[in-house]
Amino acid sequence: MDIVRHDGELIVHAEKKLLVFHIIDVVQRYDCVKPLDSGKITSEDIKLANIMGARFGKRYSGNLIGQDISFIPDNLDLMTMGNQDWDSCKQIIKGPLQNLLNLHGVGCSVLTKAIHRKRPNFIPVCDAVVVGDILGANSSKDKKSANTILLTMERLRDVGQKNSQTLGEIRNFLVATNKLPDLSNLRMLEALYWMEKTERYTRLFEFMQKNQWWV
Repeated sequence: MDIVRHDGELIVHAEKKLLVFHIIDVVQRYDCVKPLDSGKITSEDIKLANIMGARFGKRYSGNLIGQDISFIPDNLDLMTMGNQDWDSCKQIIKGPLQNLLNLHGVGCSVLTKAIHRKRPNFIPVCDAVVVGDILGANSSKDKKSANTILLTMERLRDVGQKNSQTLGEIRNFLVATNKLPDLSNLRMLEALYWMEKTERYTRLFEFMQKNQWWV
């Protein structure tokens, strides 16, 4: 099953790449966790972000712990919400997101890694690799801008909607293999972008493809 990217290129064998993604240790320790206290960022969220490579030290973590995220309702789904709802939501969340990004030591990657598990259908992990692929190499200069997160969400939303049927088929395939953690369609799509640009996992996939690991 193939996913059509924002640039028209294909992510081929997407379902098999997500089987590889599933066995990554980080995925087991991050995506299988369901954090408590959905309305605030906690020390647990910081630990989860660091599992994902945020490298958010004790010096700055106190700036983020306890911050309110109730301005993002926990029932939002980026892929399925209507255009008017999405346009309204962008206006509502932009300011509060920027306030969090203005905290010392907090950038788009750290913030979204801390929030994603509490808003898995709405906030993607805006890793530098994914953002750079989607928005271009210069996007790293705007790592403390809410616009970077919102533009990444916009692009993933568009790609996800255009590939909604394929993502549903991929989910059914992964559920049937009993290999899928509780990944949202948004997380699956973002993970596929990440794997495509992460050489060590591209090589792992090629090795497993060659040896027909999933047969």
